[in-house]
Amino acid sequence: MANDNFINTLYYGDNLDILRKMSVDKDFLLQTGGGIDLIYIDPPFNSNRNYNMPFEDMLQEISDKEKYKAQKEAFNDTWSNIEFKQELEDLKGLVDCIQLYNFLSANEKVFTFPRMSYLTMMAHRLYYIHKVLKDTGSFYLHCDPTMSHYLKILLDMVFGVKNFRNEIVWCYATPSGANKVFPRKHDTIFFYTKTEEYKFNIQRIPHKSGLHNSGQMWNKKDGNKNKDDVNELVKAGKKVEDWWIDIYPVDRVRKQRLGYPTQKPDALLERIIKASSNEGDIVADFFCGCGTTIAVAEKLNRKWIGVDINHLAISLIEDKRVKPIIKEKNTGTKYQIIGFPKDIASAENLAKDNKYKFEQWVVEHIFKGHQTKRTGDKGIDGYIAYNFHNAGSKSIKKMLAIIEVKGGNVNISQIRAFKNSIENDFKADFGLFIAFDKYITDGMRKEANDLGFVNTDDLDISTLQFARLKKMYIVTIDDILKEDLPAELQQIVKNITY
Repeated sequence: MANDNFINTLYYGDNLDILRKMSVDKDFLLQTGGGIDLIYIDPPFNSNRNYNMPFEDMLQEISDKEKYKAQKEAFNDTWSNIEFKQELEDLKGLVDCIQLYNFLSANEKVFTFPRMSYLTMMAHRLYYIHKVLKDTGSFYLHCDPTMSHYLKILLDMVFGVKNFRNEIVWCYATPSGANKVFPRKHDTIFFYTKTEEYKFNIQRIPHKSGLHNSGQMWNKKDGNKNKDDVNELVKAGKKVEDWWIDIYPVDRVRKQRLGYPTQKPDALLERIIKASSNEGDIVADFFCGCGTTIAVAEKLNRKWIGVDINHLAISLIEDKRVKPIIKEKNTGTKYQIIGFPKDIASAENLAKDNKYKFEQWVVEHIFKGHQTKRTGDKGIDGYIAYNFHNAGSKSIKKMLAIIEVKGGNVNISQIRAFKNSIENDFKADFGLFIAFDKYITDGMRKEANDLGFVNTDDLDISTLQFARLKKMYIVTIDDILKEDLPAELQQIVKNITY
């Protein structure tokens, strides 16, 4: 169990970097009581699939959409872009698990490039996941038949064949257009432990005729059971086995849907977390996506760690998952986000070292917007789509804000150019100009204010606590770090189209 100093944490960044640091961090091992109790991952496993963030479809309705829409892929085949030759060479240095390198290098000419890249990526992460897992810990890897057979080989090498516990088959029924094959309607979840000493809480489900064989509700030793025993067993329910047909996919549980294409239902994670952890234990997900693992862990009073390489995923988890649950439970649960600037010095360093990531932090994490492509964006770095109801009707009015982010010196001519972008190039409703406070002058603020206000007369803003929206805001990085944004910008966050 974690000690009192452990803080629930969302990490933005490459999970390999984070896992490596965790594996040798004495403070982390001390705060977690020796490591993580339960790790579940659901890594992207189909190299021909795009994992788009959920709000892209909503942007289809924006007029002149080609000007604003920048395709954002949460998982754009990350593994196919890595320098797997170097990563493969790095595996050679893992001398306590050299079989990973031997297996992959021996089969380099057998696997296609995407498969080889993916398996190399996964081999590294599985190795370090094993390192940060507590000796009594459990690990679940969720996959589909695309790569499951190869992944199990890697898992046997890392965890040991003797620590394999189950191959769980999660079956689900959803519509299918397949006409030349049987519809593919199951995923595989591999369950391993680090040692033979591990936690496991037996779970039961109601016995339903036709779903389960009533003769398997007990182990018959003498072939005899009296009526009272049978009734008690029926009442208690049947032990959950390694094939799960009673958990619906998210498409069937609409109130949970965030529009995230790889989202798993809460009930699936509830079963896993309840089975392999107790209250106060630490649950981690190093490919946490839209945060189902994190949300369920919080609901079940577990500590948690989430990691994702995408800004949008971290924002989605915080705003749509963590904050609502903490508010509902009213427990005051503390959490932190690591990977973003925390002070002016770190913000300036990020702007200097990686301009694109600096812009991404501001656009996607702070303002929940969409970053534009690196070139050909006509001078803007992002945009935000808002939904408002028209006054006196249920119809929706789309509102567009554009964003420009500057990490260095700025001048008044750039303010004037951005004004032109708002009014003419993009015909946006309003704009956000972001820069460090030390570069902003009174003249720049006056220039921005002279643009006036957004006409909201035809919008229903009765639930919002502000009177006017300016056509142009100058927001400083200093304001962002102090969480001192204009009240109206804080208010309309709930109207953002995800």
